[in-house]
This record gives sequence, C-alpha cells and structure tokens, in this order.
Amino acid sequence: MNFTKAEEKFLTYLKIFDGLNIQGNKNLTVCDISFNDYLTAGYLKEKKVFGRIYNVAFSNIKTIDGIISVPVQGNLAFTINRLKCDLLISMGGTYKFQPLYDVIHSLHRCLNLAGRLILVVYPDIYDEYGKDILNGLSQISQNAVKEKLNRWFVTLKNSLSNIFVDVKEETIMQETSLEEIKAIFGNDNYFNPLFKDNEFFESFFKPIETANKKYTLSWRVIRALKI
Repeated sequence: MNFTKAEEKFLTYLKIFDGLNIQGNKNLTVCDISFNDYLTAGYLKEKKVFGRIYNVAFSNIKTIDGIISVPVQGNLAFTINRLKCDLLISMGGTYKFQPLYDVIHSLHRCLNLAGRLILVVYPDIYDEYGKDILNGLSQISQNAVKEKLNRWFVTLKNSLSNIFVDVKEETIMQETSLEEIKAIFGNDNYFNPLFKDNEFFESFFKPIETANKKYTLSWRVIRALKI
C-alpha cells in the first residue's frame, strides 16, 4: 500500500501533524523532508500559515499549487544546502538522512537563525497491557528491528546535540490496528532499512496476526533549535 492510499484509509500522518501543534506565520518558510509523497507538505499547505513551502523528494516529483518541489540532486545534503527556511520537518523520513553527519550539518546551514527542526523518527508499539510489541517481535524473529530503530534514534539525537541547541524528545500517541502498523512499516521509509524482503516482513508480524488486541503507536519525536 503506497503512502497516499494508506493515508486515505488510516490518516496516520494527519494525526501526527495534529499532535505536533505546529505554529507559523506568513513570513516564514518551511521545508518538508518526510519523503511521504507530499503528505506532510499538503498538510502544511492546508494550515495556511506559511509563506513558502518546499518539499524535497527523491522521485515522484509533482507540480502542486502552493508547494515548491525540490528534487534531490547529487545527494540529500547538497540539495538541502541550497535552501533556506525557518522550519524543517520530517515525518518518518529520517532513515534517508544519508550520510547522516553531512545531512545534519546541511540541516543546520539550511535553517535561518532561530529556525526550528522537528523530526518524527519512528513509532514504538504497545498493546493494551503496555507490552512493547516491537521488542517482543524482534526477540521472536531473532532480528534486532527494535534495536536498530532505537540505535538510530539515539545516534540521530546525539548528532543533533553536537550542533543544535534545546534538543528535546517528545511522544505522540495514537490508537492503531495491525493493518495500520503493517502499512507504516511496509512503506519505503522503514521497509528498506529494516526488513530484508517481503517474506521476512510478513513473518515478523505473523505472531500478532491472531492476537486480536488493541494497540497504541507512540511516535518518538525530536525537536531542536538553531541559534
């Protein structure tokens, strides 16, 4: 299921967007580096509080009124370096920050003074009893999916802390279903770095297919400031 079809069914990114409580005004420029088929950029446009909206994309470049498409040229760090904005946001796209340290420095150079950075990194998953589902599935499969995600989060936060100020963590909670969970981790931003192939992906989630439990997404978010 692609980003747009999944969003029409689950409104995953809309719920994240609402939880971020983004403030802005017509004098500010925002840059979306979510790589989620313009969903984040579209919600920023609907908010109607930014003077200019950039959307950086590797492929599927679109012409959308009110959104400036920026194709990645050379590499992501070089492309971001060419922009200037007051807010940088990535909802689920941080695994594409490669090479990481080059991209982090480009994010810093891209932001104007007092510019803000918001990165929605990944969702933890809990059942109704508070059990860490990703950790449990990682142990059953003997593949460190949860460890990879947590390690990436820590590396990302530490890298930001070396150059940004006021680096903070927060979470956004959402009720969810197994179908939505598989749609999130099956998209390009997570599937490629975490799962070897579709067979492994299906086997990873198989232990909870008949569990018939309620689940909660706890999205891990990093905010930072440039001064």
